[in-house]
Amino acid sequence: MLIAQTVDLDTGQANTTHGRSFREAVRGNKLAIRWQITLLNAGVAANIEGCSCCVKAVRADGQTVPVSGTVSGNTLAATLTGECFAVVGKLKCFFDLMDATGDTIMTAAKLELDVVMGQTDAVVDPSDVFPDFSALVAAMTMTHMDAGIVKVTKSAIGQYTVEYVGSASYTVSINGETMTIT
Repeated sequence: MLIAQTVDLDTGQANTTHGRSFREAVRGNKLAIRWQITLLNAGVAANIEGCSCCVKAVRADGQTVPVSGTVSGNTLAATLTGECFAVVGKLKCFFDLMDATGDTIMTAAKLELDVVMGQTDAVVDPSDVFPDFSALVAAMTMTHMDAGIVKVTKSAIGQYTVEYVGSASYTVSINGETMTIT
């Protein structure tokens, strides 16, 4: 996604010309957002010859991630890296314009993103997912009933009772909740 802004150094006004007004990023994204700033001075292209730029992205955990940028004419550009999106919460980005020695001349623009939880590191194996409790009971019944370990009954109102005989222990996960049945 491209977020393009125009900043007039004379007035201090910033206008977003591209990108969404509601800015949200997903935890774990890499190189997902390119941020571009066009600098004007009193409505004409600003002279930033010999300058460099850098984005400093402050994550919700308080860590600052520096991201190198490029300068072309009067435009600054940088692509936010995966380290920027590693933590869920507010991501506050500052686009700094620097002189030839690397000292910050000014913060040309600010951007705030909400980093939201995306996929997790835990993945459910589809072979162990049951569409409902009755399918789980059926699988357990077929596997263990013949061995005399499980006795399953269904009441008139559709409730299942699972009774285990012997010393078997099972771990069952339903809708993200895990329980051990002995």
